[in-house]
Amino acid sequence: MTQERRVSDRVRRNLVATVSTIIALSSVGAAFTAIDSRYALAGDFETYKLNTQQQLQVYQMENRAGMLELRRQSLEDAIFTLESKNSLSDLDKALLNRYKLHLQDVVSRQRQFEAAAAVEKSKGVQ
Repeated sequence: MTQERRVSDRVRRNLVATVSTIIALSSVGAAFTAIDSRYALAGDFETYKLNTQQQLQVYQMENRAGMLELRRQSLEDAIFTLESKNSLSDLDKALLNRYKLHLQDVVSRQRQFEAAAAVEKSKGVQ
């Protein structure tokens, strides 16, 4: 019985050592996997952040171009209203000239924003 007990103790110790080794290796493997995943997610986050910033820039440029489009339409309406009058007073002539100059500026800025937005879009999202 003593020999059986020794064999039983030896098997138990070996079993405990084997299980302990498996648990330790599993823990280390899980830790490496978690660390690697964390860094992979950080890299993915950086790419996502850059893409989002680029999309935001495109949206802002398109938004500004849209606001300038509304302003352009408003100026064209005011110019049309003044030009449709039979006779223009000096004030009407001054307003008409002012609106036409402002319209040229708005159209120029609108084209710049549209071109910049097109360039940003052409860069593409990665």
